[in-house]
Amino acid sequence: KQWYQRRVVITAGGVTYTTRATALDKCVQYEKCIGFTQSAYNKYYLNSATTMTKTAGNIAYKKHWSAMVSNGYMWQEYKGEYLKGTVSTTNYASFALAAAACIKSSACKGISYMAASKWQLNSSVTRVAKAGTIGWVKRGATAAYKSYYWTAHSGYKGQEYVSTTSYSTLAAAQVKCLAAAACGGVTKDSSKYYLNSYHTLVSNSGTSVYVKGGEVITPITVYLSYGGYTWKMKSHWHFTTKLATTKYTTRNAALTACVKNAKCMGISKEGDKEYYLGSGTAYGSLKYRKMFIKYGTMSTYGGYTWTYKKDYTLDGGYLATTAYTTKALGMTACKSKSTCKGVILKGGKYYMGKGDSFKSGSGYTTYKKEKSTDCDSALIPLL
Repeated sequence: KQWYQRRVVITAGGVTYTTRATALDKCVQYEKCIGFTQSAYNKYYLNSATTMTKTAGNIAYKKHWSAMVSNGYMWQEYKGEYLKGTVSTTNYASFALAAAACIKSSACKGISYMAASKWQLNSSVTRVAKAGTIGWVKRGATAAYKSYYWTAHSGYKGQEYVSTTSYSTLAAAQVKCLAAAACGGVTKDSSKYYLNSYHTLVSNSGTSVYVKGGEVITPITVYLSYGGYTWKMKSHWHFTTKLATTKYTTRNAALTACVKNAKCMGISKEGDKEYYLGSGTAYGSLKYRKMFIKYGTMSTYGGYTWTYKKDYTLDGGYLATTAYTTKALGMTACKSKSTCKGVILKGGKYYMGKGDSFKSGSGYTTYKKEKSTDCDSALIPLL
């Protein structure tokens, strides 16, 4: 989430937290939380009302919009809206591919998800409402350092500094900032770096700031077998679009419903005993969420799970030109090579393939090699 900060109070009350990081985490977990108020140096309250009142000495943080960090930038998300103007006619198969192309183009201001596997680069930040679309505006450059995110903004400085001490490098200042509870970031002024007191910024030509964000989220990805399908579980991610509003109280109940629904692309865990069916191929990064992507029908052979997809190949193409006459021979050859990621069937022959992702390909059938498995689907532990 991205947070707007103002020196106001948002109907404070309830449990008191002693650090901003804890308050941020708790507010992300609770859907009804719209922000939190800092009323003193180490007192933070979660808020559920949007009424703001100016109060000297208080700082409010309002949960404003969803965002994710990718390819060194922060991307601001707008559900149900796409961005006007396209940089080119090229469509990209995923957000990651589109983001990588966008940061290389000075004309690219953001990305729009228009349909399944159709992402485009946009030349403006003007938004147009359309159901089923999602727009991402490219914001400040963001990098990870010492397990925290730091977002750069030129033309700003900290309103107050922790002290008059300066540092000769950004890294040195960041280390000191992480050790100081009152530090909200670093200001670069000429060739010197200063620690900002909390997160209040002011416009200032010729300076730039590096805002200290939250801890870096490290996703965990594992593959599961259930109901005749392979499922790719990603922690701290979720489907941005729900297929329906029906809530399931267990993971297996949601997976079973998804297996029966051809339009279901997977499920999201959005809270304790809260699972929803997902639609489309647009995903969002959000702490504490989990998603299970329906990856394809599966089979097992030689100690591996093989995810099956018709009219798909692998994005790396063939690993070698050797052709095998049966699927079993192709899989036997593939499982003994770490560089082989799957078996591709084309024209009645089987070939070893490379690449980590499926890619649309008419006339191809692919069996993607997943991690070794010897477990029965009914015995997979809840994650």
